Amino acid sequence: MITIILSLIQDQATPAAAAVPHFQTNDFITSGTLATLAGSSLGVYAVCGGLQTALNWNPRWLGLVLSILISVILAATTHSELNPLLKYVIAILNGFLIFLTATGVNAVRGTSGPPAGGGAEKQDNRVDLNQPPPPVKRTFNTRWF
Repeated sequence: MITIILSLIQDQATPAAAAVPHFQTNDFITSGTLATLAGSSLGVYAVCGGLQTALNWNPRWLGLVLSILISVILAATTHSELNPLLKYVIAILNGFLIFLTATGVNAVRGTSGPPAGGGAEKQDNRVDLNQPPPPVKRTFNTRWF
């Protein structure tokens, strides 16, 4: 509480020119936050959701491949006393954990996807099950599965 009050007093004492906000890269995902389960899962969720929104493309395997890729790159760039084979086996297992976490976030946060099965509507509002359904644009939070 005292630190909050002191920071407010200090902010009021600074001149207006010094209080101009500036861009800081540590406000976003950094290598430190990416090395955590939450950061890696957020990265996978953001990339898959962004591709899904922008390109209407998000195959089911993309999140898994991206998760394992992030985990293996992190294992390759960090120093460890483990046997190299064991280090990469653990990295692959961590990749699956990252994927399951990102998938869980998507399942909790996501909305239902396009309708399953056939169903192109005719002019008299009947559904023709022999025709494929019309393409549906998926949004950022459309469920992956």
